[in-house]
Amino acid sequence: MAGAIQGLKNSADVPPDMAKLIKNLRADGGYFCEKIGASLAGEADAWCCVADVKQKELPRTFIPSIAIVPFLLMKDPADTGSLKAEIIPAKYYS
Repeated sequence: MAGAIQGLKNSADVPPDMAKLIKNLRADGGYFCEKIGASLAGEADAWCCVADVKQKELPRTFIPSIAIVPFLLMKDPADTGSLKAEIIPAKYYS
């Protein structure tokens, strides 16, 4: 799904239900948590969140080149309007 979102970021053809998320990604800054549209996620309840990460808490203390960091969602963004998450501790990475 991350690859498909990245593809949309660079595409001129963005589905209407992905427009706000892609606009935020193209801004290359700030923090947001947007629901991924059904055109991409289908019936799944999937979210794209951009936030600061304490790199020292990650394996090898850096963000991987794919720029995807797994985390546990602590509260539903639909309920809070913001991201409440915890980075998955490095000891659980394979």
